[in-house]
Amino acid sequence: MVDKTLKILFVEDSEVQQELGLYRLQDLGFSNVAGASNGLDAITYLENNPVDLIISDWEMPEMDGIDLLRVVRSTPDFQKIPFVVMSVNDNPKRISTAKKEGVMDFLLKPATNKTLLETIEKIFN
Repeated sequence: MVDKTLKILFVEDSEVQQELGLYRLQDLGFSNVAGASNGLDAITYLENNPVDLIISDWEMPEMDGIDLLRVVRSTPDFQKIPFVVMSVNDNPKRISTAKKEGVMDFLLKPATNKTLLETIEKIFN
């Protein structure tokens, strides 16, 4: 069973989808969840708050999920944080690109509670 005190940053530009994602994580028992509306907001959050996992949308304004992943992987303080990318587009080329950049897993949106939990358990068990 995965540690429910993990600090999770959920990055999603759609306010409704962000609220839903945070709700789902809390519904699964995760008590330390925070949201960011794009990659730039996520970097600001990461500079001030340690996290154990980043779950990020792919398509976002300002800085998309893959650009955020590149920053995370190139920043010594962040590079070991597990990173999951989400998208409505499950094109194999895109998934391959994400994996080459260092993503731990890919979630097809909208992710269910079951899929979220399975993904987190796979990373931390």
